[in-house]
Amino acid sequence: MHSCGVKSLYRTIQRILILLILSGSSALAGEQRPQLLLHGVSGELDENIRSLVDVSRYQCELPSWRFKRIQERTEKDTNKALRALGYYNAKIEVDRTNDNQCWSMEILVTAGKQVTIETVNIVVTGGLENTQGMQQFWKNLPVQTGSALNHADYEKIKLDISSLASQYGYFSGEFTTRELRIDRQKNLAFIELKFRAGERTKIGAIQLEQSQFKDKFINKYLTIKEGDEFNSAKLTEQQSALNDSGYFSVVNIEVDRKASKDETIPIKITLQPRKRHAYRIGLGASTNEGPRVSFKFEDRWLNRRAHSYILNTSWSPIVAETGINYTIPLGNAGTHKLDLGLGFKDEDVDASNSQTTKLAAKLTRVRSNGWKLISSIEFLRENFSTADSNDITQLVTPGIGYSKSVRDNPLFPRSGWRLSTNLKLASRDFFSDINLAQLTGSAKIVRPVNNNRILARAGAGFSEVDEFSKLPASLRFFAGGDNSVRGFDYKSLGPVDSNGEVTGGKNFLTGSLEYEHSIKKNWGLAIFVDAGNSFNNFNDYEIKKSVGIGGRFHSPIGPIRLDFAHDLDASGSDIRLHLSMGPDL
Repeated sequence: MHSCGVKSLYRTIQRILILLILSGSSALAGEQRPQLLLHGVSGELDENIRSLVDVSRYQCELPSWRFKRIQERTEKDTNKALRALGYYNAKIEVDRTNDNQCWSMEILVTAGKQVTIETVNIVVTGGLENTQGMQQFWKNLPVQTGSALNHADYEKIKLDISSLASQYGYFSGEFTTRELRIDRQKNLAFIELKFRAGERTKIGAIQLEQSQFKDKFINKYLTIKEGDEFNSAKLTEQQSALNDSGYFSVVNIEVDRKASKDETIPIKITLQPRKRHAYRIGLGASTNEGPRVSFKFEDRWLNRRAHSYILNTSWSPIVAETGINYTIPLGNAGTHKLDLGLGFKDEDVDASNSQTTKLAAKLTRVRSNGWKLISSIEFLRENFSTADSNDITQLVTPGIGYSKSVRDNPLFPRSGWRLSTNLKLASRDFFSDINLAQLTGSAKIVRPVNNNRILARAGAGFSEVDEFSKLPASLRFFAGGDNSVRGFDYKSLGPVDSNGEVTGGKNFLTGSLEYEHSIKKNWGLAIFVDAGNSFNNFNDYEIKKSVGIGGRFHSPIGPIRLDFAHDLDASGSDIRLHLSMGPDL
């Protein structure tokens, strides 16, 4: 019995293997499939018919009764594809042809004229018609009287109205009339849609699930409140505000429509904290400062009131600095904060040497139009030496600044601009060694030119000081370097003393125009012209000019620039190399 069972099992396996081999051979031999031969149409009509009529799914060998059904189905689907694009009086001829290996379905189409829309009557009532989204809908309405009929446009209208109703909380809204009538004899279409929005839902109780901060602080970031009219776009803005705060790794907003009652809907916001501590070691280089190493430690939320601090330190052959900044959030949604900072800086360049201690308090407000207002007061003590001075100066400088930046991409903007201005004052009557009024400003714009870019920047600074020799080196103006006038050394331009040594100036004006040509996805070539200088009065303003070319690499951490610039005032053909990193805006 045992031997017979083994033989029986062996024969069964043998048969299965033979069947598998035969089926595999059949699959390999069955590469031939029926084809669709389409005549009389092209473009969108051709694509639409082929998307509905697929004869390749059939076998080459079929009984005759199957062919008749396939032929009927083909004619029906072709007519459906044509009507979807507004061709209601088309003539269709379907025939099957054979060759030695397989058959083909041949379709001859005479499309005729496309149906024209005679009337469009769309009525929306119940409050939805007054929303901003609905106003935009009317501006972008895809159908007009006299335009050609396309069923996709008609369906899009219905979908857009339903989507807007859901966005604005009209969850009980419905179409009372949905009609697309076709007069085939006159080749005309008549559209009539009526939508009744019903009652608008309001935001109900807002449940916060988090243990990281005090609710009083989180409430400052809430842009929605109980009783507001429902708007899903406002919920998206709320999620962005919480994400942009930098405090949370996960922000989840749930809308429970099943739990809605009395035309209100509850909202649940779940927050999970980011990692509290962060460390970063950075390596960089520029021709202004040479190689640079930096270290940053951040405590993102020191307490339940979301106070935070950042410790920064960096070193290069030219500049060494260390600073700590303590931030206290104020106001709503992160638009108001107080920064307290202490910093030490040692800078040694050819034109000056300085050791600076700075203690500052800055109050920042971000207005609804995006402008940032910074009010500040700084204590500065600087031990400095220049060609004309060697002194220690102490200043207490109140200041105010405005700035705004608009860009379409933070790392590689193709379009955007940045504008900033700052005013600081000092008085001998207010703990300062000199009287000073200093105004600075800068502007930069980026604009696309096909696949390339134009970048323009300008900078200016003006000072009134009663004793220039005691003006610290850090508050004097110099020009030259990677981000000033290329073709010249860092801080090598400005007024000079009787020995030709640069002393720095009370004022400065600089500008640059650059064209960047894209050559690969992350690579580009640039040509540029720079001009400007620092000076003490306009009669002595000597504009220094340079031109150059450069390479651009848009790395994941920001653009890297390698420029070769030539001083147009130089008698020779010297070329100066400039390497710089950092965002364009």
